Amino acid sequence: MHRKLIAFIILLFVLFPSCYLLDIPFNTLTQPVREKNLSELYNPAGIFLHPQSMVYHSGDSVSMLIISVLGSELMYVKQANGTENTGKLRVSVRIYEKYPYNRFIDSTSINYSINKSESNGIIPFYIPLKLKTLHKYNLHIMFLDQNRKKSTQSFLYVDKMDRKSAQNFLLIDPLNRYPYFDQWFKTNDPIALRYPSTKVEQVFVDYYKYRFPDPAPPFSYSQNLVPKVDPDSTWRYKASDSLIFVLPYEGMYRFRVDSLATEGLMVFSTSSSFPRIEYARDFIDPLIYLTTSKEFERIKSAQIKKSELDYFWLKNAINADIAKEIIRVYYNRVQLANVFFTAHNPGWQTDRGMIYIIFGPPHILYKNPAYEKWIYGTEGSAKAIVFVFDHSPNKYSNNNFSLRRDGSYTTVWRNAIDTWRAGKIFTAGK
Repeated sequence: MHRKLIAFIILLFVLFPSCYLLDIPFNTLTQPVREKNLSELYNPAGIFLHPQSMVYHSGDSVSMLIISVLGSELMYVKQANGTENTGKLRVSVRIYEKYPYNRFIDSTSINYSINKSESNGIIPFYIPLKLKTLHKYNLHIMFLDQNRKKSTQSFLYVDKMDRKSAQNFLLIDPLNRYPYFDQWFKTNDPIALRYPSTKVEQVFVDYYKYRFPDPAPPFSYSQNLVPKVDPDSTWRYKASDSLIFVLPYEGMYRFRVDSLATEGLMVFSTSSSFPRIEYARDFIDPLIYLTTSKEFERIKSAQIKKSELDYFWLKNAINADIAKEIIRVYYNRVQLANVFFTAHNPGWQTDRGMIYIIFGPPHILYKNPAYEKWIYGTEGSAKAIVFVFDHSPNKYSNNNFSLRRDGSYTTVWRNAIDTWRAGKIFTAGK
């Protein structure tokens, strides 16, 4: 799945002017992160490296930062003292304790040399970090291709409050033993589970077929709370190092090691090619933001859904070519929202995904451990549109952010929707 996702992201960058991680000059790495415009995180151009990262709590005092890069994306040059072309990657990590405030506590940097002859496929790296139990952390990770003198960066939230949370579990491909970085799998894909404690005797797997509600519009005063949902089924397995699971149904699964625990690792199973958009329902569901209830139900219940979809997009566009461009932009944003923002809902169905699809990537992004601030237009101008998303981790996902809703968004939201429905791409902040 990870290999397929990397290929999917690269394909998006070839087809569309959008990318995945931040591309910055290598000599700006010492500038304060909070003061930087990080909009490239969700709309970088010409990105060269697409690393993925996650944390696995392998012990009480040590956690493993696991990173993967695609070897073909590094630059290789012939070294002065050798005959083989070599790639050079530096990974730098800054560790901040989340509470009572975001306090810097440690950092580390590691240099890796990769011979081009050994660079085929995905290359995993494992970096041990001294992280204590009963703490939460934020990691700021820098990836520097030393031959290119360019870098990317990412941020990672770490929860080590107890032994039951998601980062105490590690999912592995049972064939090549590489770790899975994604939370979504195709139905009936096999996955192996690792848990650090040898004292665990049983593993519980909860299955939910519940579909969480769509996000309310930004002008709504509803809290958009994540409801408590009981599992439809629960299976119990004897714990072992070789335990392999197959997810038989579409929906959400939670792995846990305590019969009374509400925490655990959530994963998603789908028969589609998520995060890609391929099947009719993949195209229909994200139209919830643009359609009336009557239109949406007509499209969903149509016998020939493609005809209804085509009619919706073509009826207001000036011509078929413009309609195709609008469709391309809209669903490109849906796919990227799935990559960036998936939490307990698919990315397109989250607060950040909703704003990203309708308004596009933010022109200015300020990001810190507590919230993200998106600005469209010139910062401080009367026409600027500002959205703030608070980090709101829940028992289902650490990647959940909640929009601060306000009635003042009514006009701009309706203008944006009317523009899309009139056969035009809405341009925010102008």
